[in-house]
Amino acid sequence: MTETISNANAAASTLFLGQNGEWWDLWLIVSVVAAAIAATAVGVTTAGSLISHKREAAQAEETLDHYKLETAMQIAEANARQKEAEFKLAQLRKLAGPREINFSALKEALGGQPKAPVEIWYVPEVSDGYWFASNLFSALHMAGWDASWPQAVPKLRREDVDKVMPDVSGQLFSLLLGQPPAMSAGGQPSGITVVGDGDHTALEPNAPASPFQVLFQALSKSTEFGMYGSGGSQFMPVPKGALRVVIAAKTDPIFVDNPTSQRRGTNP
Repeated sequence: MTETISNANAAASTLFLGQNGEWWDLWLIVSVVAAAIAATAVGVTTAGSLISHKREAAQAEETLDHYKLETAMQIAEANARQKEAEFKLAQLRKLAGPREINFSALKEALGGQPKAPVEIWYVPEVSDGYWFASNLFSALHMAGWDASWPQAVPKLRREDVDKVMPDVSGQLFSLLLGQPPAMSAGGQPSGITVVGDGDHTALEPNAPASPFQVLFQALSKSTEFGMYGSGGSQFMPVPKGALRVVIAAKTDPIFVDNPTSQRRGTNP
């Protein structure tokens, strides 16, 4: 019996927490496997977190760049619209005000060129008719040209018509009275017209320099609106060797997209 107790005591001394080595070996293996799985999980989740955040940051940066690009395009479009609006406003202001002459440009264009006496006729109902006529009178005198004092377009008389086309019934005269006064004087219904003395050779494209050509080109260069040319007036003829400038209403506004472009009338 004493031997049995001794064996039992010997066996108990080899245990740890009541378990033998084989049991602890088994759980050691289990723990090592669990630790390996946990380490793998930590590595995978860490890598996943880093990769996800990196991709999110890249996407956020791409979104920000796209937003910057769109914003820059919108700002550029807004600036373009603002410039266009400012240009249109400047055009409206110019159209609303009286027509002007660049005195220096006119004098330079007329310098050293053939001259002729100039009549200046304006339509009195036009708001800036007399204003432009008086400025043209001053500009021509500064350039050394002989210009008569501005006068309103005279009313067409029946005897003026009968001299050219006898009108017994008066129907032609009534018809002519219905047209704009500037047309009876040889001008266009609107704009500024340089009227010749009936010599239409000055209107030919390859015609030699003449006072008509010189004055037309000079006014085209020194103004910013429609200019027209006319060979003469049938019922109110221009004196031989002279010219006439007929000032009618402003031409209809023409809005251009290119600030450097200018719309002109018929170039003789």
